[in-house]
Amino acid sequence: MGLKTWVFVAPIITVLIFAGFLIVVLQTNSAERRALERIQTTAISRLGQVTSLGESVAAVHLEMQSVLGRAVELDEGELYDLARPHMNRLHDIKEELKSVLSTLDPQTLDGRLFGQLAQNLETFHEDYISAVLMTSVNLGVHAEQMRRTNERYQEVFHTLGELTNVNLQDNSDASEAYTAFDRRLTQTLLAGLALSVPLSLLISWFINRLMSRDLIGAIRAMGNLAKGQPSEFLPDQNRTDEIGELGRAISYFEDILDQLRQEVSERERSETQYKGLFDSAGDAIFVFENRRYTALNKKAEEMFGLESAQVIGKPLGRLSGSVHGTQERSVEILNEIFDEARKGVPQVVQWRGRKLDGTEFPTELTVTAFEGPDQTEIAQFMVRDISEKIEADRLKENMTAELERMVSERTEDLQREIVVRHQAEKALEIERKTLEAVVDYAPIGMILLDTENRVRLTNNWIRKAHQFPDEICTPGTPYIEILKHIHTSKRNLQRDPKKLEEILSERTALLERRENNVFEDILPDGSYHKVERRFVDDVGCIVTNTDITDLKSAQNELVRQEKMAALGALVAGVAHEVNTPLGICVTAASHVADIAREFNSEIQSPEGRLTRGLAIERLSNIGNGLEIVERNLNRAAELIKNFKLVAVDQTADDAREIELGTYVESTIQSLSAETKRRGLTIKIAEPAEGLNRLTFPGAIAQILTNLIMNAGIHAYDSNGGEIEIEVERLQSGADRISVRDFGKGMDEETRTQIFDPFFTTRRANGGTGLGMHIVFNLVTQRLGGKINCRSKPGEGTEIEVILP
Repeated sequence: MGLKTWVFVAPIITVLIFAGFLIVVLQTNSAERRALERIQTTAISRLGQVTSLGESVAAVHLEMQSVLGRAVELDEGELYDLARPHMNRLHDIKEELKSVLSTLDPQTLDGRLFGQLAQNLETFHEDYISAVLMTSVNLGVHAEQMRRTNERYQEVFHTLGELTNVNLQDNSDASEAYTAFDRRLTQTLLAGLALSVPLSLLISWFINRLMSRDLIGAIRAMGNLAKGQPSEFLPDQNRTDEIGELGRAISYFEDILDQLRQEVSERERSETQYKGLFDSAGDAIFVFENRRYTALNKKAEEMFGLESAQVIGKPLGRLSGSVHGTQERSVEILNEIFDEARKGVPQVVQWRGRKLDGTEFPTELTVTAFEGPDQTEIAQFMVRDISEKIEADRLKENMTAELERMVSERTEDLQREIVVRHQAEKALEIERKTLEAVVDYAPIGMILLDTENRVRLTNNWIRKAHQFPDEICTPGTPYIEILKHIHTSKRNLQRDPKKLEEILSERTALLERRENNVFEDILPDGSYHKVERRFVDDVGCIVTNTDITDLKSAQNELVRQEKMAALGALVAGVAHEVNTPLGICVTAASHVADIAREFNSEIQSPEGRLTRGLAIERLSNIGNGLEIVERNLNRAAELIKNFKLVAVDQTADDAREIELGTYVESTIQSLSAETKRRGLTIKIAEPAEGLNRLTFPGAIAQILTNLIMNAGIHAYDSNGGEIEIEVERLQSGADRISVRDFGKGMDEETRTQIFDPFFTTRRANGGTGLGMHIVFNLVTQRLGGKINCRSKPGEGTEIEVILP
């Protein structure tokens, strides 16, 4: 083979060898590189998920601690409302964790730790729900629930820390493997390049001087690439000879190196992230290689009061407390723990830590170890300060001892109390029998009910009064049976069955609502009973029957006297009003008579003194006088007519059809004398239409009279004032009468008692307390309507009567 042939064949062979070597190397290592990329990506993803879960759980824990901290000032509904969104967030975190678990193999370490984290979160969630419920019911368990939830949070955070360590370790392993991979690939490529250079030099001896320049440029380019610099080799890409192929190979190799540099940069960025997570961990973390300090996080520097440079490279035992003996003994113990951890089981022990200034403190030490590249022993020590936990345990032991002492003392006290209790029970039994005798022979009827409205006790008075059979007086009988007996007995057969059913239904409803109430009942002999129900929490109900027949008779007599007094006042007022027009009539009639006598004498006078003008004057004066007499007689007749109508209504009280507006106006007119005497000004807002209705006019007259007189006396203290009366028909068809004054008004306590019998604020001035009670009875019983009172101090009072 000649020289010219070698000029073309030798470079081609050299390039093919290098390119083949390069392709084989890249293809051989591409699968390993992709596997390392997947491991590193998975570790980064897991770290992100763990970090996100840790931040979310910490945020929920802080918010719930804040909510539970405010439990003292919140009621149950507010505590639930504040806790609900955080409980929902914790539920969402659990769901996120479930989605992560679904992608993991439960047999792997990651799968087991994530499964443990899911269990811890479930317990953490349940404890918080229990804490909210129990704290809302009993604030005494608040501190215990806070402690319990903090312990659950520590378990969750501990598991998160283990996951972080596992993934940090996975990433660290992947990073080291990636570094080793890059180093091997670079070494292989450099070796290939080194082999290609001599071959190129040998070939260059055969080629001519024109070819040697391009080869020298290619060699320089490969040297630059070996130094990590740009190749600066730019042959014509369209060349088809060996130099063109070599240029394209160098360009491809330069692209590969650029890609490797980018991957190295990405790995450095990932390591920076892991370093951030490492430094932000809540526990102190030390990393050892071959049992010497190689790294520690910021929490470790803060906890032990040192800088990393002060311990890096130092052996085990440097930060151990004196309680573990000499440093050599501390190292022996730590080596034993280290050896156990290397078996794949993390070791958790309590250890005495010592800061550089000599201060010692208790810690919890979690040791994990494994074998790294090149048979390197790598370990991670996670240190947690448990000073507060130990102090809490000490307090718990002290409290337990104190509790045992108190229990012992309390046992002795209980023994003494048992003796006293036996004596007290005997005394209570005597008192119970005495009380039963007092109740049984009390001058009023009594029924005692339990909390479920069943009979506990009935006394003799009530059994005789209502003739109860023995079977319904037996303890445990539902009180409804007694009500049915009362309202279906023979004495009630003459009453309307429908009305009796309504009364029974109403009283049963009040009993079921456990509302205190008072009502009246009538016995077969015609006597009146006041029935009063009083409910007592955790005891039941006390039903009393009091004979109020005498009181009722006195009340009716007072009501009759009150009506007669009102009628007497009406008669006096009308007499006064009629007296004025009648007096004017008498005066006018006397004047007319004088004029008539004088006119008659003038007519009969023989002198003829009567002239036409004088006759007209005398007749005009007589006409004027007669007009005065007629007008005042009509006025007196109208007053007497109104008085007669009202008086008959108040005495006879028969139902008849009236025009309500006109009747109200007539009633007010009949009271004009009394209202003038009291200085009252009555304004009536007449209805826009006629309000004809069939009713009891006497009751309406009595209501208006009592309301107006009551306003004059109580609202204005008899000093006069203004009263507005409004009559209208509502859309429902009912008629409304409103009587409003602008006096001093009433407080709430007085307003709620205004319709009670015998309640008065002017008893010292002769008030009976029956005026408004009569009004209430007339409205609700006689007219079947409703009455409302609205009043505030200084704002006057409005009484509203609704007639259906």
